[in-house]
Amino acid sequence: MRQASSDTIAELYLAHKDMVYRVCLRFRRGDPEWAADRMQEVFLRLAERWDQLPEMDSPKAFIYRTTMNVCINQVRREQNLVTLLNRFFHKEPSVYTAGGTDFVQPEKAATDAQWLERLDGALASLPVKQRVVVIMYYLEDVDIPEIGRILHLNKGSVSRRLKAARKQLAVFFGEPASEKD
Repeated sequence: MRQASSDTIAELYLAHKDMVYRVCLRFRRGDPEWAADRMQEVFLRLAERWDQLPEMDSPKAFIYRTTMNVCINQVRREQNLVTLLNRFFHKEPSVYTAGGTDFVQPEKAATDAQWLERLDGALASLPVKQRVVVIMYYLEDVDIPEIGRILHLNKGSVSRRLKAARKQLAVFFGEPASEKD
């Protein structure tokens, strides 16, 4: 293990920031804000865990791997949010443009802010114990066993809270609760 050294972390940042940014930029089809946020997350994660890391034979490989993990995890979180939103709001199939991006119909675009506001309201309507597991599972991409470890619950308790929350969300949005949930 090593001691945190701002000089060493700064040197790694200066040496690899462009590579990290390019990878993040390509990962998200050229979204500079998304790439900058992920780049910041990579180096913050490295700085926060510096003293827990073993000596690195190849800092570039480690930083590259960390960059990929950060990008993949963020995409999963976003997909989980889209899945949750689509489950309650958008029943129509997605339409894709030739460039591979989603086409947002004008009517849908006009109401997205309202839907997000409704989602916030729906989450706020959940009991705190259910809200926590929904946020961790759907928005933060934490799996059920890890949620259990974090909250000191068994997997069954986490699953029951998720199931109860999904039922309550369905009621909130005026949909019949599915028996398989």
